[in-house]
Amino acid sequence: MEEFEGSKFLKRMQHKTLAFVGDSLGRQQFQSLMCMIRGGKERHDVIDVGPEYGIVQARGDVRPSGWAYRFPSTNTTILYSWSSTLCDLQPIDASNPATHYAMHLDRPPAFLRQYIHKLNVLVLNTGHHWNRGKLKANRWVMHLGGVRNTDRKIAVIWKAKNVTVHSIINWVNSQLP
Repeated sequence: MEEFEGSKFLKRMQHKTLAFVGDSLGRQQFQSLMCMIRGGKERHDVIDVGPEYGIVQARGDVRPSGWAYRFPSTNTTILYSWSSTLCDLQPIDASNPATHYAMHLDRPPAFLRQYIHKLNVLVLNTGHHWNRGKLKANRWVMHLGGVRNTDRKIAVIWKAKNVTVHSIINWVNSQLP
């Protein structure tokens, strides 16, 4: 196998956008690729294009919802968007700061719905956050078909995750030209 060279990778990805969407594993993949492309060195020609993809750090947030950088020499954009479950999350009562969130198992995250048409390569991952403790701590309530899930079989965590993975794959496939 040929040794990785950042410049060759950027040339192959010229005029393309590569997106990692998922949890901390996706973030680490994004960070590793960025480091490999730069050869571990600081590059001052890289442009932060996060606002083009709605990726900004909101006031009070501990960390940003992702990062997006463009290499102008090849017009290559590489980005990461946080979505721990690959589900759309909506506040159930937006006026209540302690509200629970509808975790729509069958809807892709808002980032994908809004920007998929700008992506050439999409790397998805999810897994670690699919447990009862995370659902409870984040106040996520499973929804399916726009309503709270009442099917006990789907409420089993691994089955809910499978519903989401199948839903997002089918949705992404439906968006392909």
